[in-house]
Amino acid sequence: NIMVPIFPKSEVDKYIENQIANDADLLRTFETNFHNQEEALSIIISAKKHAEKHSMISNVIFWNAAGFISMSSFDLKIIVKEMNFSTNEWAKRYFARQACQLIYELTNDLFEILNKDFEKEIAKLTNNETIKTSLKNIRRELNQFKEIYFTKLKEIRNIASAHRDKDIFLQLEIIESISWTET
Repeated sequence: NIMVPIFPKSEVDKYIENQIANDADLLRTFETNFHNQEEALSIIISAKKHAEKHSMISNVIFWNAAGFISMSSFDLKIIVKEMNFSTNEWAKRYFARQACQLIYELTNDLFEILNKDFEKEIAKLTNNETIKTSLKNIRRELNQFKEIYFTKLKEIRNIASAHRDKDIFLQLEIIESISWTET
């Protein structure tokens, strides 16, 4: 007799699940957003190709950053849609784990994307002080986010997502600790 764990649902989980279950407007919003993301990504790809062809280094760096962020946003939206509309608790927690893994990776990768080369190119722009201030604020917010969530995201990633601990009970403990609504 194999027993699959039954994950308890919080009252918040139940409430949100009931609100989402038959929300055709929300589903249409996701689909519209996916279409818009595809169009934006297409423009970004074309712009980066053009910039590369004409050796416009600043533009290549900026379009690459925009593409990285756009693709990551698209991936995360797909995960969130699937997590929210799934009717299976294991699936919800699977997508929550995928979201945690993606967010963990992005939190690290964004610092690399917005690196010194990116800053050098910004310094060449007119009104660069406004952009530098915005970039500084983005980094500060990313660091604040890391302080709050990074340990939990890393644990989920390393035990029950990107890497899988060989002890299924440890994996299950992590999976049970995930709240898809909090994710």
